[in-house]
Amino acid sequence: MKIVAILTIYLILALHAFAKSNSVNTLRVGIAYLPNIAAKKSDPLPVFMQRLADVSDVPMDINIYPFPRSIDYLNRQKIDIHLPMIESPFIDKEALTYQFSDIALWNVNFVIYSHKDTIINLNELSALTLYTDRAHTHLFPFKVFPIGHIEGAIQMVDKNRIDGLIFADTVIDDTIIQYNLVNIRRTLYGTFPVKFIVPKGQIGDEINEKLRIGMNILRARGEIKPLSTKLSFVYDDWQPYLMNSGKTE
Repeated sequence: MKIVAILTIYLILALHAFAKSNSVNTLRVGIAYLPNIAAKKSDPLPVFMQRLADVSDVPMDINIYPFPRSIDYLNRQKIDIHLPMIESPFIDKEALTYQFSDIALWNVNFVIYSHKDTIINLNELSALTLYTDRAHTHLFPFKVFPIGHIEGAIQMVDKNRIDGLIFADTVIDDTIIQYNLVNIRRTLYGTFPVKFIVPKGQIGDEINEKLRIGMNILRARGEIKPLSTKLSFVYDDWQPYLMNSGKTE
């Protein structure tokens, strides 16, 4: 046990020293605005990123932007890192204007939220009018329409004004509870890795390496799970439309 503890300490010190010796200028970080997750700097995702900056010895200027704006800033070189972004198996990575980090932050469940009277058939999604955040429409192998306000979209689902919303459960579930939306059915679409995105090319490769080192330091210290507790969940098939009915499925 002592040998394992000594080796763990050595690994932490070695990674920390490597990160410090290869320190770069301040990295500009854009975090997408997400209700309950990244609406203010004291929310779980900004806190996670600040801790990563601390252990990496890489100064980071961390700001929260609307999702599409943050990605636009990355493409226009106004920021160096954007998060979060799901790595979908349905996209052509060569066609993207950015690259994904090598290391994943966590996994996220993407859920289709429909009105309680609309039962989702995953084999017939093209027949529905589904919406998602404007920055996510290209991630699916079927037509998905952009919408600017996620909280408003889930309330439209509750009122049966749109067929459905497809988005991360870590964001939408809290909103359903907050607004007591009890006319909604949840259907799991898929679980995807969540990553950083950085510029393509050498600069992005160097940033990617910094992120990898920082994440490895957090992992070696046992800090990944506590920091991501509010960001990553095993899918729970609870149904909002049953909350007030006394029924179970």
